[in-house]
Amino acid sequence: MEIRIYSSDVVGFDEEVEKSFNIEHMYGHGLFDDDDRLDVSDYDYALEPRTYLSIMVDMQEQLNDLRKQVELQKKWIKTIKEEINGKP
Repeated sequence: MEIRIYSSDVVGFDEEVEKSFNIEHMYGHGLFDDDDRLDVSDYDYALEPRTYLSIMVDMQEQLNDLRKQVELQKKWIKTIKEEINGKP
């Protein structure tokens, strides 16, 4: 006997799939900071290693670190330019 179930046969399938891709729906709003970026500093639960969510959080932390480095580089370049041009 062979049983086949198609996605069009399941009531509300599209909505359920959409919910499963919405990590806020699954993990709560505590995952996000004021800029709607992933942030686990106020998140109450541990993230399982090697899950999509933990990988995304790690990537967001890397992006935040890179943003900080770029801002520091901009300040450093501005300081060097001012020194070269003779401005204090």
